[in-house]
Amino acid sequence: MNDIYKAILAFFLVMTVAGCAREVDFYPVVLTISVVDGDGNDLLDSESPLFVGDRLSLEFRNRIYVLAMPDTKTYMPDFKGLQLICKDGLRMLSFGELDGESDYDDDFILNLPDGSTRTIHYDRRVNYSLLLVKDKWTLDGDRTECPVTVEWD
Repeated sequence: MNDIYKAILAFFLVMTVAGCAREVDFYPVVLTISVVDGDGNDLLDSESPLFVGDRLSLEFRNRIYVLAMPDTKTYMPDFKGLQLICKDGLRMLSFGELDGESDYDDDFILNLPDGSTRTIHYDRRVNYSLLLVKDKWTLDGDRTECPVTVEWD
């Protein structure tokens, strides 16, 4: 075996051994959802008569989460369930944090006040060897981005 092949083999062996010793910390996953009507009105503004946040729920892995209204004194260090947050001046639902180093192929079912549902699907694949994460969000089968915007009248 010539020297170049020996060098390449040595490089891959070193990378394999070194790869086992490294620690990777992936960011946690948080799903954020805005809910607006057909006119673009914010339906998560708790000061508005259009507010529907107290009548929404989210289903994830066969468990139903209701909105934990702001100003609660409940301490939840990591997983906070379903919350109402303000991000960049917009009110949104926030669900998480979920483990950032796990793979997901899960549905989040948003139950709306009229009994209808919207399905947000999350597909996440973590490649530890290449330190890559591939995320894909869909809303009722159509590709979307997070934060997900749900229109409801």
